[in-house]
Amino acid sequence: MDAFIMHKCFGWLNTYRKPIVTTITIALLIDIFVSNLQHASAAANEPVEISAPAENEIAALSAEIKQLVRELEYSDEVAEDFAKMVMSWKDEEGRPILISWKEKLIKEDKNYDEGKIKKEQLVRLKRSIVRRLSEQIQTEISYYDQFFELGNVVKNKQTDCVGYSQILYVLGNFIGLSVETVEIDEPIIPSLYRENGHIACIISLPNNSIMMADLAIFPKPLISKPFELKKQFIEKGYYWELKDKDNPLEVHRKIRILDKNGLIASIYINKGNAYSQLEYDKAIHNYNQAIQLDPNSANAYFNRGTIYGQLCNYSKALSDLTRAIVLNPEFTEVYCNRGIVYSQLDRYDEAIADYTHAIALEPKSGKAYFNRGNTYIEMKYYNEAILDYNEFIKIDPNYAEAYYNRGTAYSKLRKINEAFSDFNKAIEIDPNYANVYYNRGVEHANLNHLTDALSDFNKVIELNQKDATAYANRGVVYSMLNQPDRAIPDFNKAIELNPELAEVYYNRGNAYLNLGRHNEAIKDFTKTIELEPKNAKAYANRGTAYACLGKPEEAKEDLLKTVRLNSAMKPTVKQISDQFKLGLNLE
Repeated sequence: MDAFIMHKCFGWLNTYRKPIVTTITIALLIDIFVSNLQHASAAANEPVEISAPAENEIAALSAEIKQLVRELEYSDEVAEDFAKMVMSWKDEEGRPILISWKEKLIKEDKNYDEGKIKKEQLVRLKRSIVRRLSEQIQTEISYYDQFFELGNVVKNKQTDCVGYSQILYVLGNFIGLSVETVEIDEPIIPSLYRENGHIACIISLPNNSIMMADLAIFPKPLISKPFELKKQFIEKGYYWELKDKDNPLEVHRKIRILDKNGLIASIYINKGNAYSQLEYDKAIHNYNQAIQLDPNSANAYFNRGTIYGQLCNYSKALSDLTRAIVLNPEFTEVYCNRGIVYSQLDRYDEAIADYTHAIALEPKSGKAYFNRGNTYIEMKYYNEAILDYNEFIKIDPNYAEAYYNRGTAYSKLRKINEAFSDFNKAIEIDPNYANVYYNRGVEHANLNHLTDALSDFNKVIELNQKDATAYANRGVVYSMLNQPDRAIPDFNKAIELNPELAEVYYNRGNAYLNLGRHNEAIKDFTKTIELEPKNAKAYANRGTAYACLGKPEEAKEDLLKTVRLNSAMKPTVKQISDQFKLGLNLE
């Protein structure tokens, strides 16, 4: 029932976007207006003359962009294509807009150094260019969560948060801004699960403040007000956490600042995620590369540990997931996945502790409740499991498996009405959920609702013709309906699909016994005993078959073995002995 959380990077939802954009936009317009007035006064006699750059100048500037791209471990070809793409972005006068911004920043940095403009004016200019650059990138490149390598971005003009952050990093630093990337651990949009991952950018300003830019938020990028990191955030381990829970800055609440290697590591993590469903070796290789570049990446250890868990390499899985917790003790999904590994190792108390810790960190963590409920079922703590599934269903009332699992717990407690209610709800949500029909069929059979049981097992077989146990159980229902001739083909099919199911041989033996086919019954009971040497009922029924064939010595031997294995069956053995006049001494 448990499932591993990869961490994937994807674009953010639009929740809370409008008030953020409105507030920031108004403030920015006011700042630009004041800046223009002040700048006009300070530099009235210095008109800016802009001329078209020469081809050799464009080539030189393109070479700068290519170098920045190559430093992110891209090929010369990708660097060339990327430079061509961004140099094709033109301003109103038909000039490469990046060159216009670069020249403007160079000029104003020089004016500031010479005392011609104030620091506040330079800050406002850089804020303005950050916004214009971000909006330009978002206009040219639309969001799509499958493209993050720059080669694919150039080809498709689409990208995710990792791609946007690379582009802003390269172009921002090219034109003269100071851009770094940040890993987001606690996003401004609460509905985005931390497991999905996210990165954005921060830009340093001349007054020792920074601003945050996230281009994967639409329709306008998140561009924050300037703030001083150490005044607004507190350093906790490898992360910076916003002090004010009300978040007046309207920024992501918990971040880890990445160097260039950290950005490259994020690319490798996304590559690993792309391989994580099918090509585990390649996924692990990419996570290894990420860890080598960024040893403090909890996400890389989390994802690699999850893959090891799927490969049943539990020692390595525990090592990686524990390391992820050391690096980020508030990473909820790591506790969930480590709990799954502990459950697979039957270390249930440790699994429960991890799920409980995850819930303490994130009280609405559906995965933690769901997986803890699964572990409680393994421990046969069915009431506790039901309470956890109740909490999960409050969070996600449309997840069929939660009702199926809770129904199973009710079934174990023999609360049959509640079990049927949950099984029916699961089928309502997912009409093709074979396991639910199977368990509901078992309960119908236990209640002697044989027609309903037959209908459910028919549905299971319709949905999955390779389910040996469904054929086996349908055969039992036919036997209960006194139709052994219809039961035997189902038992045959079950054995064909899985020849190691002892109970199927036993049930087919009973069907043969009821049809008077005693030799075939003896063969099946013998096979049952081979698979389950302590199956007393198989000895008793084989003894009966021997007696029917007039083989009293073989019958006596099996019946005595039955009593030795299960003394409670002595009355049954005596009845068989009396019926066939075997004269067994059971004293």
